[in-house]
Order: sequence, then structure tokens, then C-alpha cells
Amino acid sequence: MSRKMPGTRPLCVLLAVLGFLSPGPVMAQAQTESLVTAERITLHSTVLGEERKVVVRLPEGYDTSETRYPVLYLLDGEFFFQQAAAAVQFLSENAYVDYAAINQPIPKLIVVGIVNVDRNRDFTPTHAPVQGQSRFPTSGEAEEFLDFLETELIPLIDGRYRTHQYRILSGWSLGGLLTVHAFLDRPGLFSAYLAISGSSPKGRIRSWYRVRCHASRSSSRSVPRRAAA
Repeated sequence: MSRKMPGTRPLCVLLAVLGFLSPGPVMAQAQTESLVTAERITLHSTVLGEERKVVVRLPEGYDTSETRYPVLYLLDGEFFFQQAAAAVQFLSENAYVDYAAINQPIPKLIVVGIVNVDRNRDFTPTHAPVQGQSRFPTSGEAEEFLDFLETELIPLIDGRYRTHQYRILSGWSLGGLLTVHAFLDRPGLFSAYLAISGSSPKGRIRSWYRVRCHASRSSSRSVPRRAAA
């Protein structure tokens, strides 16, 4: 989902791959060699009052170019970072695809995996401690988590790396719920939103989230088929 989706094919391809990979286990690694090279960052969040960890993968050729790259912000980073980073690498840097005279399905991306502290707290917009047989006593602080993204994490990533203004938020299950909430509540924060199998228990979605109408504002941003230098 996004407010303006010119050139939707790249995002549709990424959505299909992430949706296929998300529910599975984390990809196995060799004994001494990581499948995906990443940087690990720990930052103190004043908004959340805790230490937060993120994992960042830079695209091939980052160190030898002046290109600015779109950023994929991935929720549940400890579960899905390896899979998503590998999918992005394959779809944007695969020499076999290029050899076949087919454009790379997606542009090169910076992938930022956000590691959880309390996903039930951070991904739920409303305090709803009882959901059927499940209990969510810390639920309802999605707004604070989005404040963390907007005022702390995104400025950190933009200041540390050469980022393009095009940003994508992707989440699965409760992360998908947060993604939908962010799309409705803060439509200008990200350029595109990928909500994969969003958590919405039958008959209980209103206790998680009360849909509010937002006036749609036109976006001047567009999907870069190749990231602009």
C-alpha cells in the first residue's frame, strides 16, 4: 500500500518474495561465514526509554559509489532480516537476471532490520489486554514506537548513510498491523507500506484498532527504478 504508487512492479515483486519468505524459519548459516554481511547498531531511545538494536545491510557497490539508496525498514528484524536482505540482494544484484537482458526487478536498497524489545507493546495501536485466549498486557504503544521511528531511527539512518527519500515499511503479523496503522495514521512518514498477513483476529479488529479517515495528500515522491545519485 502507498498513497502514490507509480512504477508498482518493483514493490509488487518485493512484496511477493517477502510474503513467501516471512512465515518460515531464519535461513541457516555456514559454520563460520555469514550469508548476509550486516552492520549492527545499538542506540538509546529517549522516546522509548530503552536501548534499541538495528541491523543494516548496504547494497553491493555502496562504498565505491555516490549513489543514494531507498531504505526498507523491516519489523521483527531478528526473525526476518536474513531472509529479506537475501531476497533484496537477489532481486537487485543478481548477475544472472542482468545477463538475461531483463531489468533488475527492484532497485538496490538499504535494508534496516529493527530488533524487538516488546513487539506486543510496540506494534499494537490500542490497549487491548485480552484477545480471546491470548493476553497482551503491554499492548497499545504503537504511537510511541512510530515516534521512535520518525524522530530517532530514521534521522540516524539518514545521517549515517546515503539514503534516498523513498522509504518502505514492512511488517508481518502484528508487524503488519502496525504497518497498516502507520499507513492510516502517518501516511507521509513512509513512501510505501508492505503489510504481510496483518494480525486482525476475526471479530476483534476494532479492539485493536479504530479506523480513522485521513485526507489523502498527494506525494511528490516516486519509486526510483534505479536510485538517484
